[in-house]
Amino acid sequence: MKRLAARYVLCLDDCGYPESLAVGKVYHRLADREGARSGLIRVVDETGEDYLSSAKAKVL
Repeated sequence: MKRLAARYVLCLDDCGYPESLAVGKVYHRLADREGARSGLIRVVDETGEDYLSSAKAKVL
């Protein structure tokens, strides 16, 4: 059976971008296989933009 990726993540660390990420907030996660290979996830931030972020700073 194919495993589905979490669609939302909880932010544990703003990674130095407090204007884009808020600790304790839930963010939408987008699929990104290339990023996942590097330990990154693609999230939609406070500005509505999506970008790669460390998966270690998020709870999936």
